[in-house]
Amino acid sequence: MSLDCTIKQIIEILGLEPTTRKKNELRFGSKGSLSVKLNDNIWFDHETQESGGMLDFIVYQGKANDRSSAIRWLEENNLKDPILFTDKLLEFKADMDKLVSYSFEN
Repeated sequence: MSLDCTIKQIIEILGLEPTTRKKNELRFGSKGSLSVKLNDNIWFDHETQESGGMLDFIVYQGKANDRSSAIRWLEENNLKDPILFTDKLLEFKADMDKLVSYSFEN
């Protein structure tokens, strides 16, 4: 699933302050055990061995109970535009319909 935001934006909304910053990585905690890879929008907690993407991060931070409610949290915080997402899905479907009809015509 493609989202309309980055993990960095989620971190900013949550008000989290990293203890260590590198070009493409943020570390949190007194020992830097929570690592966030900005380029890949993923995270890993070295203490608990938990990891995931942006929706999992929202759940991990206690802002949602599951990935579906994490999407609602994004919408509530203006990080996900459901209309934009729907438009992207409709564009994708139209492209796929064209591709399917083209392959049957040739």
